[in-house]
Amino acid sequence: MAQTKPRKSLWDASKRVAYEDQHKQAHDALVDQREGRDLAETLDAQWPLLTEEEAAFVEFLVLTERRIVMTPDADPLINGLVKRGFLKPPPGVGALFQRYNQTTYTVPIALWNALNTPDGRRLFSGHNNTQARHAELKERFADRIGAMMHNETGFVELPPL
Repeated sequence: MAQTKPRKSLWDASKRVAYEDQHKQAHDALVDQREGRDLAETLDAQWPLLTEEEAAFVEFLVLTERRIVMTPDADPLINGLVKRGFLKPPPGVGALFQRYNQTTYTVPIALWNALNTPDGRRLFSGHNNTQARHAELKERFADRIGAMMHNETGFVELPPL
């Protein structure tokens, strides 16, 4: 029987280090996107790209101190905010479920924190009376929201019947 040469390994220590670095970078980028860090860092550039209605809805969420909202997916306002990254659907919820049921949408945590800083709140310029603005926005968006949740307590605010 003929003697064969040992096969040369395709995997070595340098390739493993490069693979692990690439994997960690991809993981970190995914976490940054999920938590909204990329959007929070460029908030000043992204805010003017929102329509007036989208900006008002985000302002409403900040004024009510609720970062989780339950609403039907068919609303173009929600779809626009999801496409821009200002709202995220929960992981694992499929498009078919979203189309026929109300779904919770969450403002990513890094974006939420950026919006709640004094620097972030200046984006809502022109409204000195926050209680009046809150009442105005509540009336404007009340029929489009199924419920709002306070993230820390899990308390659900249902709209009045």
